[in-house]
Amino acid sequence: MTIAAIAASTSTIRIGPMVTSPARHRPWKLAREIVTLDRLSGGRLTLGIGLGWADDDYAPFGETTTLRERAERTDETLAILDGLQSGERFSFAGKHFAIDDVRFLPVPVQRPRVPVWVAMTWRGTPVPAQGPMRRAARVDGVYPEKPVPHGDPGWNLSADDVTAMLRHIREAGGRAEGYDTAVSGAAPSVDPDHYRTYLAEIERAGATWWIVPLVQELASLEELRSLVRAGPWGDRG
Repeated sequence: MTIAAIAASTSTIRIGPMVTSPARHRPWKLAREIVTLDRLSGGRLTLGIGLGWADDDYAPFGETTTLRERAERTDETLAILDGLQSGERFSFAGKHFAIDDVRFLPVPVQRPRVPVWVAMTWRGTPVPAQGPMRRAARVDGVYPEKPVPHGDPGWNLSADDVTAMLRHIREAGGRAEGYDTAVSGAAPSVDPDHYRTYLAEIERAGATWWIVPLVQELASLEELRSLVRAGPWGDRG
């Protein structure tokens, strides 16, 4: 509902959840929702997905709590979303979901489907877990976070991290061109000089988007508006 309100009130910015957990949705309902939002926004939606942050998000509601099952449901949902957005007749038989010869219309504005970014934890290990790498390789972008010591100002993914992560994603079958890498961190007021240098480094490494968690970093609505009006920090020299 929030994204629909933003879509109806804007005309140029890209919008989307960062992130939603497919394991908590029926895939066909999620497909209807994202197609509606994509058409309402004129093709400005990006779907951010993840497995869910913690078991406590699920257990009080009697939902699936194991990481393995959440991963299985997420992977099946990604396949179903592709099929249902195709505009063609589609069937699916998986461990958790089954679909028998259906066709969803209308199709989204963006073709062949709404772009998907997958959230993942990057720990910087020489051999990362292959499940997240394969999942990231099958979609259009990645939203990585790296565990950092308490008190870190927000630059938690280094340029070397970005380079190594993208190499593993491509080795898993991800494309080299047109792939989005969205890195998040502190607002520029924390340390403008460090911020500018850091952005240049991760951009050279392959990052394409910088996301500031506004609710966490800013104390007021006016500060939020000021940051949005200022535009990308790198454009300010």
